[in-house]
Parts: sequence; structure tokens; C-alpha cells
Amino acid sequence: PYLGRRYERLPLERWAQRPWLKSLVSLLRSAVPRLVAVHSLLVAMNFLVFLRFGTYSELRDRLLNIRLVHIDPTARRQVAFEYMNRVMIWNGLSEFLMTVLPLVNLSRLRRSMMRRLLPKAQSADGNSVAPCGFCGSISPSLPMRTNCNHVFCYYCVASEFMENPKALPCPRCGERIRALRHLDKV
Repeated sequence: PYLGRRYERLPLERWAQRPWLKSLVSLLRSAVPRLVAVHSLLVAMNFLVFLRFGTYSELRDRLLNIRLVHIDPTARRQVAFEYMNRVMIWNGLSEFLMTVLPLVNLSRLRRSMMRRLLPKAQSADGNSVAPCGFCGSISPSLPMRTNCNHVFCYYCVASEFMENPKALPCPRCGERIRALRHLDKV
């Protein structure tokens, strides 16, 4: 990875103008992506082998034959094996989540969950206001009514508009929100 990043920053076009380096530059351009792919594959394979046997957590450790060993082999282990397993699983899970969560559209997920979990219509008497479809607040602050006649907090709908100004769907009915008006309290 380090050499691949360094290679990307090299000004190879300047070197390609020299005839004796032209073949080397073309060789590098074809070889580096393949080497990066092979390195990624080896890292993945090493990870699977590490999960199976528990030695050489990194590829460089395996290549250099470096292992963590206790100075005194007769010494008792200070940390229980179950605790070490729990810590390793938690670290792996947290790294996985840190990789995957930025790829998830949380506002869309929240809207779909709100649409499924919160009641869809106003309560039985026509004067009471339904909870905000975005935050779920029972009494929306600065209530706004949309073109589909659903009520939301001004701050919630304004922040959603800032995130998705062209096609903001109503979390209750899915219709595109085009207009807002203040809710007239009687």
C-alpha cells in the first residue's frame, strides 16, 4: 500500500520523455496495479489463516517470521483466553462497522423505519397534530404542513431539504414534498 501510494504521486510523464526510461515507465504502469491486487489478495488470505491458527496477524509478520512470545515461557498468562477472544472479536466488529457504516444512507433508513413504526395518520379528533414524521416528536416545534397534508417540525423538514433539495419524499406517504406552509393553530 505504501509503495502504491508513492507510485501514484510520481511524475512518470516527465520520466517517460527520456528514451532509456520509457520502457521502465510502461513496465511500472502495467505492473503496479497487478502488484496491488496480489498484495490485497495475500492480506486477505493471511487474515483467514490468522483467524484459523491465531499466529501472524499481519502479512509482514508472516513474511518476516515474527511472532509475539512471552519472555518467560513458564510464566502464567495475565489475561484470560476468553477475554482476549472477546477483545479480538469486538475490534474486528468495530473495524467492520467503521468500514460499512459510511456506505449506509442513514437518513433514508431512518425515514423508512419511521414510516413503518409510527402511526400514519392524525389521531381521531381532527384538531390534534400527528407526530413529526422525521424526528417522531409528539408536538412538532414550529409545525409545517406539506402539500400532502402531513405535519413536520420546521427544523426537521428544513434540514432534510438542505440534504436533498430536489426530491425529498414524505416519510409518511412517500409523495415528493414540494410546498410547505405554516400550520394554522385554531
